[in-house]
Amino acid sequence: MLTTSRGIEDIVEKEIEEKVGAFKNRKDLVNMPGRVLVELNEESVSKLLALRSVFHIVRFITSFKIESSKEGLRTIYNTLRSLNLSDVIEGKKKFRVTSERSGNHEFTSLDIQRVAGQAIVDSCGLKVDLENFDLEFTVDVINDKCIVGSRLTRELLHKRGYRIFNHPAALKPVLAYAMVRLANLREGEMLVDPMCGGGTIPIEAAYSYNGKIKIYGFDKVLKYVIGAKMNAEKAGVNNYIVFEKLDCALLSKRLSSIDAIVTNPPYGVRMTPITGIERLYRVLVSEAYKALSNNGKLIVITLKFGLMKKILKNLGFMVLEERATTHGGLHPHIIVAKK
Repeated sequence: MLTTSRGIEDIVEKEIEEKVGAFKNRKDLVNMPGRVLVELNEESVSKLLALRSVFHIVRFITSFKIESSKEGLRTIYNTLRSLNLSDVIEGKKKFRVTSERSGNHEFTSLDIQRVAGQAIVDSCGLKVDLENFDLEFTVDVINDKCIVGSRLTRELLHKRGYRIFNHPAALKPVLAYAMVRLANLREGEMLVDPMCGGGTIPIEAAYSYNGKIKIYGFDKVLKYVIGAKMNAEKAGVNNYIVFEKLDCALLSKRLSSIDAIVTNPPYGVRMTPITGIERLYRVLVSEAYKALSNNGKLIVITLKFGLMKKILKNLGFMVLEERATTHGGLHPHIIVAKK
């Protein structure tokens, strides 16, 4: 089972097919936002570590329905207590339980961890160790479904290791990768991020296309441009990206015939009044329209998706698709528009 951001599950599936090979999708067992369950040959599992669209790789154990009342905790305990986990715990002595919960329930994630941990202790005799564990169980509850697995990745795969400069509003690389994939560029085409911040989108594009497209990253703040260059150098892709200090209001004066503009503009959470973010979005969309080639795409992620769609349509864009996703506890939308 692969965990990812809600709304990009199909991108995960495409990446698995490309990098791992044919697989059987088990939506019959797990069909939930942010989860992709696949059936693979054992020798293919190590190839999953190369995926750029996922957070964790989890060995699926079981899934079952539970109540939203506190009776749900009893169901979790009884189900886990009855499982045969011998092949999962083989050679392991210490474990911990982590849990994600979504929906309305009369219990918390900590309650889930407590009863699930007790069930495993009672069933297998393992010791709980939150720090020095050698086995991590995941017991996630989403609405009326509980999914149990054992985590195969200790560290989040989206922690790329290239972020030696941290932008204060950095986009998760998993989402940056997904947005780049939505651009669907061909060899020799051009991708531009006019608000590149720490360079996550251009870097993910460079990884994805390996020198086969032209990539530009602009930002009006010099400190961010310098930081983005540092990150790209650490990632080993600095030769594939041109970084420059440039205000997005000057984009069409700097470049034309751009095939895709992929960017993470400010969400507007700290910008008041609303006219501030509206003005910024109008400048971005207007410049994008002038700088894009015919049929060029603008791909943005924003919390103000209603405002962004209105501006896109008013300035001549056609909205092709919209995806609700999650990012840092917020629920922005990814919008793909065509000139």
